[in-house]
Amino acid sequence: MKKLLLTAASALLFAGSANAQVRFAPEVGFNMSKLNYNYDFDVADDWDVDDKSFTGIRTGVAVDICIANHLTLQPGIYYSRRGGERNFTYRANRPAITPFIDQDRVLGNRVILDGSAVQPIVILSYIEIPLLLNYYFDAGPGQFFIGLGPTFSFNVGSDLHLKVNNPNNGANFDEEIDLNDGDDRLVGGTDIGLMANAGYAFDFGLFVRPFYNWGLSNLSKDDDLYTNIDINTRTFGVGFGWWFGGKNK
Repeated sequence: MKKLLLTAASALLFAGSANAQVRFAPEVGFNMSKLNYNYDFDVADDWDVDDKSFTGIRTGVAVDICIANHLTLQPGIYYSRRGGERNFTYRANRPAITPFIDQDRVLGNRVILDGSAVQPIVILSYIEIPLLLNYYFDAGPGQFFIGLGPTFSFNVGSDLHLKVNNPNNGANFDEEIDLNDGDDRLVGGTDIGLMANAGYAFDFGLFVRPFYNWGLSNLSKDDDLYTNIDINTRTFGVGFGWWFGGKNK
């Protein structure tokens, strides 16, 4: 990861010294993400599963490098928080339908009893490096743009906020758990995705961009524990920024 970050930084410095038109922008926005679960077994109806989105910050710097008329290559580096929330009724002696809840390494001496209402919120922090190819076209006091490209995200934090409520016997708890504590990681370190974005950039510098990032990597690190589940991120977001370096041509 360090080598890739140094390579990306060197490329940005080289781009700044080249003859191509280059501009920079600080950008801040938000992610609304979910975790997408793919099973090789059927989930019973009495699990009562309800998936919800997690909202997190996304902030960083983008670089716009003009490579042809109205066409730019746009790398960047961001701090991005993603995740997902899930609500379900726990059923004993069934295949696990939610990752990262392991009796030995996560729950310790805590026990989830049959019939308990369980609410795991997974919060994932990443250093995200997108590489977008954008096309601009003039419209009014600025330009519309549209594009897509790969993203490379490196996990720098994984937390589980776990709420368990069993009204029958009071076996309840509400705790924060580090999923990557020590050498025994439960979340994959890299998430490779495909991002599409579209937006509008005013000639004076302000721009806004909605985007969608389709995570392609399986985040379930422990293949022995979760052989029946693949977990991917799905993220919609909006970013706001300000270009320094003039209008794209």
